[in-house]
Amino acid sequence: MYGYRRMLAAGFCLCLAAGCGSSSSSGSGGEGFIQLINGMEDSPGLFAEIEEDDDLLETVSTLGFRQASSLLTFGRGTYDVDVYFVDPESGFNERLLAAELDVQSNTIYQGVLTGTFSDPQLVWFEKPEGDVVGSDEEEVEVQALNLSADSVSVYLGDEDDGFNAETLVATLAAGVASDPTVISFDDDADYVARVTLEGVAELTYDSERISLPQASRRTLVVTDSTGPDPTVKSLFVVTDSGTEVYPNSVARSGFRVVHAVADAPDVQAAVEVASSGEVLAGATLLFGDATSQTVAGATFVDVLVNAPSTSTETVTVTASLDEDTAYVFVVGGSIVEDDIAIRANELDFRSVANSINVHIVNALTETDDEDVSAVDFYALPLGDSLSDTAPAATNVGFLEGRNAILPATAYDLVVTTAGTQSILAGPARIFPVGGERVLSVAAEAAGGGLPNQIINQIED
Repeated sequence: MYGYRRMLAAGFCLCLAAGCGSSSSSGSGGEGFIQLINGMEDSPGLFAEIEEDDDLLETVSTLGFRQASSLLTFGRGTYDVDVYFVDPESGFNERLLAAELDVQSNTIYQGVLTGTFSDPQLVWFEKPEGDVVGSDEEEVEVQALNLSADSVSVYLGDEDDGFNAETLVATLAAGVASDPTVISFDDDADYVARVTLEGVAELTYDSERISLPQASRRTLVVTDSTGPDPTVKSLFVVTDSGTEVYPNSVARSGFRVVHAVADAPDVQAAVEVASSGEVLAGATLLFGDATSQTVAGATFVDVLVNAPSTSTETVTVTASLDEDTAYVFVVGGSIVEDDIAIRANELDFRSVANSINVHIVNALTETDDEDVSAVDFYALPLGDSLSDTAPAATNVGFLEGRNAILPATAYDLVVTTAGTQSILAGPARIFPVGGERVLSVAAEAAGGGLPNQIINQIED
């Protein structure tokens, strides 16, 4: 049985551009703590500055989604907290949010970014620093952000103890933090975090074993999923020094199939459960087409492809679908040379405001250098040359894929032989919108051979 006891937190307030609480000048005696946490699901990369009387005291240089600053120490006083992003059009820093915070002694202030990029909020959760973490204890609290559900229940305990009243940490609605709960440390426990919707027995989140060291302090932050399964929740863990992210073992996987065999006008593709033959998806694809996203349970699958216009032979590969992970199955090679290949690449699925999420695939069977098979991929802002911009992805091998998050602006996409500026394909111009995902495939011309091309599929 777990020894859980709750502490009364000092409450919280909501801070936007206006201040929070009453203003006070810096005073002597005691120290307080500020920690910034980014739980905004469509957040681009952010950074923050903390000032006192226009003097810059601290810069948090990396504050992306599911990232947090360390616990920062400040004397008693009033501080300005400003959060910034880089405007993709101008390249200048723009302020997203500003808050004024009164810091008192022996108090922890967690500033949590929530909402959306177009409607951001900075919520302050306040709790005593106190003397709550003994050598045989752990302090745990829960924050619920951006939930589409009314409320969630969060459990923490040994993986064999299930989710019940003994392991329940908190039930709370979106935008709320629980009081800190102190747990008696069990050296033999393999701790896992679990989440259910209130009143529902089915798990919507189940972590692998999480790190919960003796005499530690942890905040469990629950959000909606940003992966391929929209029906579940997500969770990350805030420590005194940053964050830890654990996959969701009950989340489903997702996949797409893309046809990049230049000398095959069409292919028939099917994805089946390897153990049962259950068909998860099937389609006839023209060259350059891709299937829509299919959500499926984590399992082994067979990917079967044939080219009905030119061949009766079916090529089959087996792949593993992991939970909470999106994939693209790329069909490439040559039907004429009887050399069809299929490869699975992980796909970064999260939509990012004011940015685009690009998945780059190399379906070119060769370059202009017989000793080099890999390519570099450039996303050039309009007017830039290859020498002006670093590659978005380098040394991408045949049927390999890479993910890149880029500012949402117009680009000329160019593919070169790896390590050179020898252009193999492009420029292909795109005008993406923030939040879109782009599947970009370098392939031969339809029918095979030159000129090579870049095929772009854009989805919001």
